[in-house]
Order: sequence, then C-alpha cells, then structure tokens
Amino acid sequence: MVITKVKGYETQYHPPKPDMEIAALGDFIVGVKKSVKDTKAAEIFAASEAKTRKDEYKVMKGLLTSSFNAFQICGAPQSSIESADHYVKLIRGIRIGKKLTPEEIAAQAAEGNTVKQISASHAGYTNAIENFGSYIEVLKGCPEYNPHEEFLKVDALTKLYTDILELNTNAITADQAYVVLRNPRNKLFNEPVVGLVDLTKRIKKYVKSVFTATSPEYKQLAAIRFTRIKEYKPPKPKPKKD
Repeated sequence: MVITKVKGYETQYHPPKPDMEIAALGDFIVGVKKSVKDTKAAEIFAASEAKTRKDEYKVMKGLLTSSFNAFQICGAPQSSIESADHYVKLIRGIRIGKKLTPEEIAAQAAEGNTVKQISASHAGYTNAIENFGSYIEVLKGCPEYNPHEEFLKVDALTKLYTDILELNTNAITADQAYVVLRNPRNKLFNEPVVGLVDLTKRIKKYVKSVFTATSPEYKQLAAIRFTRIKEYKPPKPKPKKD
C-alpha cells in the first residue's frame, strides 16, 4: 500500500536514500510478503504437530494410570512397584525428595557430580516420554504383569511409546523450522532504520517534508501503520524472599 501511494507522487517523489526509492521498495515488500506467508504456514503446521502430540500425550497419561493400577495388584515385587511408581511420579511432575539449595548443587558440582532437580519441569514432553519408556521397561521385567486387557499389555504400551516418541520428534522439528523462518521475518519488521517499521516512518517524514503535514499526500501515508513484532523473551526468575 505504501508503494501504491508513493507511485502516485510520480516525479515529486525523489527520496534521498536508495532503499526508499520505488524500485527498492518493491523488492523489499515482495520479500516481506513471502517471509510473512512462509512463516505463517510454518506456524500453522507447528501448531498442528504440537496438538497431535498433546492429544497422544493425554492418551499416554491415561494409560499410564490404568496400567500402574493394574501393576500394583498383579503380584509384582514391591521393589518393582516402587521403581514403577518413581517413573509415574516423574511423568506427573511430582517432586521427589528434598530440593537441593544452590549451595548444595555447587558443592556437588565441585565434587564432579552433575545434579538435576526432579521437579515439575520434568513433566516436559521429552522427559515424560523418556520416563514412560523406562516405566515400560520395569513392566517388561515382571512376568507377573500380564493383564487381560489388550490396551494395557506391554506390547500395546510399547507401541504407544514408539508412536508418541515420533510425534514428539515431529513437533520439535516443526517448531524449529518455524523459529528458523520467524527470526528473519521479525528482523524484516524490527530492524532499526532499514526494517519495515522504521523504513515506513522515514518515507512518511520525507513525504511530510515535501508536501507538508496538512497535505493529502502525507495524510494518506500517515494512516498506514506497521508495528514491531514482539520478540519472545523467557520469563525472568522471581526474586527469592528472605
């Protein structure tokens, strides 16, 4: 739309910078439109892959509960039940044991030990799926676990694990592809001076200087606005209370 307006000014539009000229603007806008279109398509696909994974993950958690209930009454050794319970809690994101302080973690690291907190963050898809695989291995080691229900058998759970592992990989890959396209798109909009937002502002100022602020030419451009795309920033950690 900006190009359409300035084309109408004909010879009166003669900006001082090459990137503000009509030919350069045309090439730039073509690139912006392609980037926006490609990024949107990747975003939609990534959202679709994420939803598919989420739906299958719900199935996994439901069967986790059902199979664990069956496992607890099948006559398996108590040690195996406790091991299975460990993975169930990890998948559900329940903290196990006392959370180490930063000082305790540093002390362990000084001794060459890598410490990972077992917390709600382990409910992330990748960790949960890995723990589901470990949970299945516990069931496999107990011949006592042999439910009549086909959907609770080890083979069925293993297939579910394989399926959701693939879906998780697909979701991660799709999201990475979206990020790869999103960053250049954001740059096209947000980059200082030469990005779409600042470039449009510069064009407006030039037209304003040529035709004045009260002119129809400037008022037409003044109504066209682009805003910077908000960049994702991870949440800042909350300050600790004394």
